[in-house]
Amino acid sequence: MLQGSWARHCTSALQAVQLVLNCGLLCLSKGQSLSQISRGPEGPNRHAAVCSLLCVMVFALVGCIMGQVRSLKGFGLIANFSVWLNILIMVLSMGFIANSPPNFLSAAASYGISEGPIVVSAVVTNPIFTQVNGVFNMVFAYGGQ
Repeated sequence: MLQGSWARHCTSALQAVQLVLNCGLLCLSKGQSLSQISRGPEGPNRHAAVCSLLCVMVFALVGCIMGQVRSLKGFGLIANFSVWLNILIMVLSMGFIANSPPNFLSAAASYGISEGPIVVSAVVTNPIFTQVNGVFNMVFAYGGQ
């Protein structure tokens, strides 16, 4: 070790802060997602959403329960289920997208894109802020790998 024990303790403290902030970010973002899903789509049939704080607590409690798995066999079962669930979601998404028109209302609200012909380009023309935000999301998604 070149730096000694002080560098190890400093690194451990910084990693602990990163872990706490990462867990907090995940709990808040997934709790918000659960709250938005419980609210349902816009329109006259929209019902009241579940409290956002309750959704955060539900996500955190499910995470605590999943974290109690003590054997690699248990983690293997969860990982296997996760892989098959992702494959199912991808197949269902491809089938839905292939058989439905684009969501022009969402595109207009998010990016100001009006309804019209679908244009596909190989070069991304979004502003640099949007591109960097996408790269940050990719880095965050694979940060724990």
